[in-house]
Amino acid sequence: MTRTPRTRPVHLRARPVPVEPPAAMPTAPLDTVIADDSALYRQLLRNVVSRLPDTRVVGLAENGDEAVEMVARLRPHVLTLDVNMPGRDGIAVLREVRRLGCDTRVVMVSSLTGEGTPLSVEALLLGAFEVVGKPAGVDPHEARQILQGQLAEKFALVRKNLGFRRDGAAPSTPVAIPAGGRYAALALGASTGGPEALREILPRLPADLPVPVLIVQHILAPFSPVLAARLRELSQLPIAEAEEGMAVEPGRMYLAPAGSHLRVERRGGGVWCRLDHAPPLAGCRPSFDILLESVCGAFDGRVLAAVLSGMGSDGAAGCRLVRACGGFVVAQHRDTCTVWGMPKAVEEQGLADAVVRVGEIAGVLTERLRRPAPAG
Repeated sequence: MTRTPRTRPVHLRARPVPVEPPAAMPTAPLDTVIADDSALYRQLLRNVVSRLPDTRVVGLAENGDEAVEMVARLRPHVLTLDVNMPGRDGIAVLREVRRLGCDTRVVMVSSLTGEGTPLSVEALLLGAFEVVGKPAGVDPHEARQILQGQLAEKFALVRKNLGFRRDGAAPSTPVAIPAGGRYAALALGASTGGPEALREILPRLPADLPVPVLIVQHILAPFSPVLAARLRELSQLPIAEAEEGMAVEPGRMYLAPAGSHLRVERRGGGVWCRLDHAPPLAGCRPSFDILLESVCGAFDGRVLAAVLSGMGSDGAAGCRLVRACGGFVVAQHRDTCTVWGMPKAVEEQGLADAVVRVGEIAGVLTERLRRPAPAG
């Protein structure tokens, strides 16, 4: 495969990424099942979902068992699912929906604080499409307005991605791995569907990984430390939310905290984390583009980058810089993405050296990292 020649790094904002017009969306109604043990919230959600464009409610479930039965029988496009329910809870329902092989997109509707947060993060790790919060301390009219705004965005995203069936039978694009040098850092970027991809990839990275791993996952602030803790339980490598002034060391993973840009800086013979609250870049904070720009500078372009499931195009400008510096870019295959947005932007701009199904990504990354630098 022909590689982009090594050039001097270019500041990200000097080369904006073109934005393509959105693809046409299907007009068939989105069939939806609502599962919640609260009669009030079932009715509230029914009213909200019924008012969304080209959407219809085809079932109301009072508990987890009813939700599983309706999904198996009705095969809806969307299931709105409470996390905490008596009997079979939302997590158990989510596991069963995935076991059934349904392409139903599950939107968890729960509290974002307190005891609900770890369960919500677990749901994202298990493949929930998204989590939205139940409004607290407001009257029903205001709660309905809040949910209307949250669910309108999520359902539009579901509709846009109806054509991409996850875990389908289509083969991966052939993985072309040209000879390359040794890499000094691994960077991963993701948004919607990213927690599930990270759950697949991180446990498969070996404990003796010779480089640091820096991660940007777009996620709500209450979930960020819980996600780091849960991934720590699953992975062989230690992982922590990055902090200002934290040393960046091989064999450790650093998760950008929600609401802060993560940069790395080389000084005094070491590399250190830097956090800032600069404005979002293309609507993202943390921004994968900003992380990649700093990683390329701190590690002389010896960067291995993986762009995972997510909406938008965050990472495309950074991957252009990675390629220009002589690094290597892996994109998650569309068939295993919850949302084929970030990988699509990288792939369609010709920036992906390899397009890989999620279950194969850790192996490809490890193989690249273990290669010796070329002689001379």
